[in-house]
Amino acid sequence: MNRHSLALCSALAALCSAASAWAQTSEEKVAAAGREEYLQYCASCHGTEGKGNGPIAADLRVAPADLTQISARRGGVFPQTMIAELIDGRRRVRAHGPGNMPVWGERFDREVPTSPAGDVAIRGRVAPLVEYLRSIQAK
Repeated sequence: MNRHSLALCSALAALCSAASAWAQTSEEKVAAAGREEYLQYCASCHGTEGKGNGPIAADLRVAPADLTQISARRGGVFPQTMIAELIDGRRRVRAHGPGNMPVWGERFDREVPTSPAGDVAIRGRVAPLVEYLRSIQAK
C-alpha cells in the first residue's frame, strides 16, 4: 500500500468515525471536539475563549475578531456555511490581507490526499469547529 493509499484509508477511517460520532452524540459533544480543534489551531490568535485576545494577537497587523460576537454582528443569526468557508479557505478574509489568517482547510489538505474523499475529510474536521463557534456565541 503506497503512502497516498494509506493516507486515504486513514482519512476515510477518520471520516467514518466522525460520521458515527455525529450520528450518536449530542451537539455538546460535537462542540467539545470542535473546541479541541479550536484550541490547537485558533486560540493563539483568537484567545482561549474566542474574544480575539490570544497570545499573538498584539503582533498581528489586524486584530483578530471576537468570535463570540459572530451572531450579534449578524442580527442574531449564526452563518454556519459562511464560517466553514472562512475556515477552510473557500471564502477569503479580505480584511486580514493575504496569508494573515492561516487557512486551515489548506493545512488539513496537506494531511489527506487531494480527492473528493480528502475534501470530505477536511469538511469533517471543520464542522465540529463551526459547531463549537456556534456554541460560544454571546447570548
